[in-house]
Amino acid sequence: MRIESGSFSDDTKTVTLSGNLFVATNYYGTGTVAFVNSTGLNGGGTIQFHNVQLSGNLLDNGHTFFVDGDWLQAQNAQFQTNGTAVFNSNTTQQISSANFNNIVFRNNGEKFFNGNVVTTGNVNLEGTTTVTAQNNSMTVSGNWVKDENAIFNNGNSTIHFNGTSPQTVSASNFFNVKFSNGGEKTFTGSLLVYGVMENSSTVHAGKFTHTLDSNFVNNGILNPDSSTFVFNHSGYSSITGNSTSFFNLEIESQDTLQVPFSKKITLLNNLVENGYYIGRIERTENVSAQQTYHFGNIGAELTSNTSSSGIVTLERVSGRFPDGFDQTSVIQRYYKLRSENVSTNGLLNLYYNERKERNSLQIEQLKLWTSPDGNSNWAKIDSSVAHVVPYYVQRSEEH
Repeated sequence: MRIESGSFSDDTKTVTLSGNLFVATNYYGTGTVAFVNSTGLNGGGTIQFHNVQLSGNLLDNGHTFFVDGDWLQAQNAQFQTNGTAVFNSNTTQQISSANFNNIVFRNNGEKFFNGNVVTTGNVNLEGTTTVTAQNNSMTVSGNWVKDENAIFNNGNSTIHFNGTSPQTVSASNFFNVKFSNGGEKTFTGSLLVYGVMENSSTVHAGKFTHTLDSNFVNNGILNPDSSTFVFNHSGYSSITGNSTSFFNLEIESQDTLQVPFSKKITLLNNLVENGYYIGRIERTENVSAQQTYHFGNIGAELTSNTSSSGIVTLERVSGRFPDGFDQTSVIQRYYKLRSENVSTNGLLNLYYNERKERNSLQIEQLKLWTSPDGNSNWAKIDSSVAHVVPYYVQRSEEH
């Protein structure tokens, strides 16, 4: 079929094509175009389809074409694409399982996925459009660009970013989200994840706040930049996989965040712990003046009594007893203090969670113990004193 001049309209009828479609001017569809054999899109004109039924093979030859109806693709049909499909209706559209290159969602009509969608290029959600993934998956090899007022209804879907070249991901809500392959992923806005965030790539978190009502499986690299990660699940959430660094980490009051004791969180800036953290977390301070260092609020304060400079790393282990102890003798928290070129003999306050860690021990009996050989031999610091509200045990600087 060739359209070399003027405009063609199907007048709400079904047009069945078994050969190529050449459009030099305009194709305006208000009915259905059915591709039943092997069809290529050719010419430099504007192609606006209404409904598309694909039961054969369609090759877009790099064209940009528009669809303001439904995309219905048979299971054995093939869409070979290096162009761009623009879904641009102001009314509801249905999209079946399909492979696209670039895909654009435009105008106010809600776009529903009725199957899994694969894109080898970019995904754009423009203006005030709404895309509803329902319970399907979408694989994206290019960038994810969502305008501020566009809506992505994640349902119980999984969005998988698997590019081998760099990808960007703009602010969005996801259910499950996965990052894989060698292309580095850069967040250009805040993410809200309701299901699981899974990373086996390299992710740059940017300067944004990312909220996880979910678990984080990090088998790749997370570059936290200056971001904040907030865990706000009602119950227990977890971070598994590799040891992970965060810039700011927040745990909301309803969340208990667990990390396997074989792994460790490295904090670069600050912890806000309204909930509870189980596992190992450490923060390093450059001690260079006689002042109090808070180690990112992980639970300790050291007041330096020296003017020398050095590096001090404090590791907190919570939700676990030191080796050789149990609930009858110690609380479920201990700290490891490592220093380079500087004394740590100043005033030291070590905090604990009264509700979750003290067990049945009497507060007035709490003392600090020290193990200079790293857990083999322990000595009690008799001069240490327990305080309440807030709950901590203090070692004086004279020790």
